[in-house]
Amino acid sequence: MMGKGPAHWRLIEKRHYPLLASQLRDTELLLKKKMHGRQRSLERTQMQNASAEREKAVATGKIGKAIRAILGKPQGQYDMHTLTLPNGELKVDPLDIHDTHVEHWKEWLQGNNEKTFFDDHHIDWENAQQLWPQFRDYPAHKHIPAPLVHRIWQAITQPNIDLSDTRNELMEALSQPISLDDLRKAIRKAPSGSVPGPSGLSYALMKGMA
Repeated sequence: MMGKGPAHWRLIEKRHYPLLASQLRDTELLLKKKMHGRQRSLERTQMQNASAEREKAVATGKIGKAIRAILGKPQGQYDMHTLTLPNGELKVDPLDIHDTHVEHWKEWLQGNNEKTFFDDHHIDWENAQQLWPQFRDYPAHKHIPAPLVHRIWQAITQPNIDLSDTRNELMEALSQPISLDDLRKAIRKAPSGSVPGPSGLSYALMKGMA
């Protein structure tokens, strides 16, 4: 309630009791404003879809996917008719949604106005490798690990490079089943005070079972 834990309410002084009713009413109004009819329906649909996906994963034997869905951060369903802003505001007017998208991508594509390697250099594709030292030592690249800089340069100058070994390594790593130890480690890292989802299982309960 109001973002306060049980310890807060146990230790509150009696002289503050008369203020609680008004604070609770204000909080209730705030929650109702944020969770009006359309938003409540959207949240309910998202929960039902997430639960159905988990049940489908279990039924088809994809236990790892079900576990990741329970322990991971849920991805909300994207509704083309609404737009939720970072501050929690929900936009439903189509024109307003369109304008918000336009402003977002306009700002995104403008970047941070910093110069890039290609602003200062023009690659001669007949002899592209002559610019490798300049690309490697370019000031904006100093925070990028050296092997990654080299891989990016290869991707730019040799787009047909064979990365089958890399793909195979990724496939092998991602196809490994989740072990019981992996599950225990994930549960231990999860926050104990979070609210359980549709399954009703809280992290605190799972930590006790693990």
